[in-house]
Amino acid sequence: MVVGIGYVRLLPACHFSAAGFNVVDFGIDEDRMADLRDGSSHVDDISDCDVARALEAGLEPTTDPTCHSRPTPSSSPSRPT
Repeated sequence: MVVGIGYVRLLPACHFSAAGFNVVDFGIDEDRMADLRDGSSHVDDISDCDVARALEAGLEPTTDPTCHSRPTPSSSPSRPT
């Protein structure tokens, strides 16, 4: 998960997605997240093409604050795996 997707965090988010990691990006700016979901970069050094490739690879920009809530896999109620 990447929190905030400004100049510093967009590039690693794109690279992690390209490397095969599922990357969820949480941001509070709905317009910026919508632009990213549409494949549009707001960072001069990162092209729209880079963003589009990251989206195809699994980058998920969202403003949903519950996006980080994922269950912990477990083999029993008291034993995470």
